[in-house]
Amino acid sequence: MSSFRAVLHSRRAILFALAGAPFATFGCKARAAEAGISDTEIVLGQTNALSGPMSMFATVSRIESAYFEMINASGGVNGRKIRLIALDDGFSPPKTVEQTRKLVEQDGVFAVISSNGTSTNSAVQKYLNSKGVPQLFLLSGAGRWNKPKEFPWSIASLAPYSLEAEIYAQYLTRAKPKARVGILALNDDSGKDMVRGFRSALGSNAEAMIASVATYEITDPTVTSQILSLRASGADVLAIFCPQKAAAQALRSAYEADWHPLTLLFSISSAIDTVLKVAGPLDRWKGVLSAAVFKMPGDPLWADDPESTEYANFLAKWYPDGNPTDFNNLYGYIAAQLVVDALQRGGKDLTRQDVMRQASSFSNFRAKMLLPGIRLSNSPKDFVLFHQMQMQEFNGEKWLPVGPLIGG
Repeated sequence: MSSFRAVLHSRRAILFALAGAPFATFGCKARAAEAGISDTEIVLGQTNALSGPMSMFATVSRIESAYFEMINASGGVNGRKIRLIALDDGFSPPKTVEQTRKLVEQDGVFAVISSNGTSTNSAVQKYLNSKGVPQLFLLSGAGRWNKPKEFPWSIASLAPYSLEAEIYAQYLTRAKPKARVGILALNDDSGKDMVRGFRSALGSNAEAMIASVATYEITDPTVTSQILSLRASGADVLAIFCPQKAAAQALRSAYEADWHPLTLLFSISSAIDTVLKVAGPLDRWKGVLSAAVFKMPGDPLWADDPESTEYANFLAKWYPDGNPTDFNNLYGYIAAQLVVDALQRGGKDLTRQDVMRQASSFSNFRAKMLLPGIRLSNSPKDFVLFHQMQMQEFNGEKWLPVGPLIGG
């Protein structure tokens, strides 16, 4: 890990500037030089689980560092090169606070980007906003990231969990209106958002359609007892609103309990190699449903797709140790594109206010590896980037689209 950190610290970059006073609007441009920016460099910071039980997310830091190295090799952003400082928080909110303060107060970063997790990012949201430090394109879809008036410096890069939950509710209302749904959700803001959004979208049908809700803690070794409880509730639909490790456990536990409900799988846990194959032979998961916004790495459906080929070539050249089918790498790849685009549009005389103005004004942006038809748009009054998702069904080999794009 120390060698990885050394690599991250050695990446050439651009030092960004110090936003002296919190801004009232993105239209008021700061005049003083800001931390983390110079004529030649931009310094960005990030906390991530580089160690511990959630260290599978460490690859996000590695692929983003590789992406910025590729950008630097082509001249950087408006003549400046990007350096990413990634610090280990072990997916522990108190550690996230400690490491984020170090990034801001000692390392003097221009912005914090793509830090992973809802609970971890929540722990530093008020701090970063009070300091006027951009908290950009973080990896979470919780609703708390779309509060421009309260938290004008925080923008997420994932589709809102409430949007995904609403899409599942719309689908079930049409396809299986008498369903009895058992929900497994992580006991944090992400899980609560999913359950709340699902229940809200069902409206008056919620009481009849939701048979049971079971939650688990991120530290729980398994979710077997929760799956057995949901099975006993009489549910004929299983909604797995969990991150990848627990999702794979839930699939396996249901199968081993000889329970075969219609299954809805959280989009962040729909990767073929790192979830479905981990859970068991792929033919077991035929008929599983999920929603998506990205082209699935390793999915045969995209084997001849030019963007997928470009993505694989990028990994081969700039991050050869990266797993091409790891969904976490794709999250980092998309977020890095957003970061570079916002910095680029900010211009040569870049300030923190400039980058926030650009980060909140995407218009029909086409990031590479998004599904056909998906475009990203937001505004200073609505930070949400994703407004549509694609329902898809696993056929035992690959994911296939079901119907048109669905909006919330």
